[in-house]
Amino acid sequence: MNILYDEKNKVILGRHYLIEAGNVIVNKVIYRPTLEMFTKFYNIIKDKPWFSKYNFIVVGSFPNIMNNNKLWETWDVDINVSSNSSKIDYNEIKIVLNECSRVALEECDFYLEIYFNFNNDFPLLHVNKYKDDGVYTGLCYEHKLDILSHLLYVKRDNKIVTQWPEGEEIIEGLWKRHLDVPSEKQLYRRIHKLYYDSPIDIKEYFK
Repeated sequence: MNILYDEKNKVILGRHYLIEAGNVIVNKVIYRPTLEMFTKFYNIIKDKPWFSKYNFIVVGSFPNIMNNNKLWETWDVDINVSSNSSKIDYNEIKIVLNECSRVALEECDFYLEIYFNFNNDFPLLHVNKYKDDGVYTGLCYEHKLDILSHLLYVKRDNKIVTQWPEGEEIIEGLWKRHLDVPSEKQLYRRIHKLYYDSPIDIKEYFK
């Protein structure tokens, strides 16, 4: 396995993987996401015909990197997609999720965790709650978040690496699942005073 290692900072920057994520299959080096990679990703998807119809909110670890406030390393970017429309177009949502996943892996060389969220109130669903300076500092209530995912599973080097419940297939290639918030990993970081930055709306961030 090819590994790119940063000797100075003692961190792995990338690994060669065979990744199967739905109909997207890549066999190459996948990197830890950087702001430069993510900017390239944004510049590609912002010109897609469906981009203006949806909200794209970065959650999890990557907002810390976007704010130059990295407290730990991450291998992916997490994006919640939502719509302000009361009408849910499942076929278009599947296209949005598939295309964003494809662009990230094939064109930008990082892994994207993306799903459609029926609830637009992202901060209240995150592991922590706001403090006056905009940094999450306290645990919110447990929440089961209803999401739509375009992936039944993800394989890395021919092994399934996801542990999602199968959920309900709404249309072919689109599953409805429940996401538990906060996760065990998020709780662990909070206990050790490793705080998540606020979710970031990418349209606001790049405007």
